[in-house]
Amino acid sequence: MDAVSDFLRTYSTTIAVIGVNALLALSVWLTLYAGQLTLGNAAFMGVGAYVSALLGRHLDTPFPVALLIGSVAAAALALPLGAIVFRLRGVYLAIATLAFGEIVRVVLLATPITGRGQGLNGIPPKTELWHIYLSVLVVAYVLWRVQGSTIGRAWAAIREDEIASASQGIADPRRRSAHRAAGAPAPFEGLPRHLPGRDPPARHHLPAARPGDVRGCSPHATPFAHRSARCCLRRSASRSGSAA
Repeated sequence: MDAVSDFLRTYSTTIAVIGVNALLALSVWLTLYAGQLTLGNAAFMGVGAYVSALLGRHLDTPFPVALLIGSVAAAALALPLGAIVFRLRGVYLAIATLAFGEIVRVVLLATPITGRGQGLNGIPPKTELWHIYLSVLVVAYVLWRVQGSTIGRAWAAIREDEIASASQGIADPRRRSAHRAAGAPAPFEGLPRHLPGRDPPARHHLPAARPGDVRGCSPHATPFAHRSARCCLRRSASRSGSAA
């Protein structure tokens, strides 16, 4: 036991950094699971970390409250940015998010309240190793549950084929992905409502048929369903001819 205690005392900072990077890796996995290549995850983590550290240092904010406010600040920055940059695709999306990360880094290095290049000193040491690794386990479990949920299946469909997923009634895939995958806190806002066993949201239902449609294959169902509608019409005509 003494050897274990000495090891933890010597390498506690390294072990803590490994846990923090594991949290960052989970956030990167989430964006990749939705089929979006983003490189700005570290910037959102940095914003949340600086906000919570500044609150604890200057205002003596309680540790849980500071963490919550830091998460909200990261989400408030992520949502409008995601609505803009997720209009891009592929390497352009990666470049845009990488540029955002560099902008955050330059702003933090040039702002006096963040300590500029010297960093922050005097931060209350309230984070324990079990805080970090408990967070890793909770986030990993939640993401594991998300894979089987309605929103998780929607993300998987978007990743495989965005046009095909839109033709199946998954509306506005890029805007939904931007809303839930842009920042670290954002993907977890509505998870309890989308876990298995709960009613799926109405926007994931297949569109209803309109009068005059053939077997529900309306050209108005989705903007990508024109070819499917024509195929349905041809099949219906061929079946009517064979029956006659």
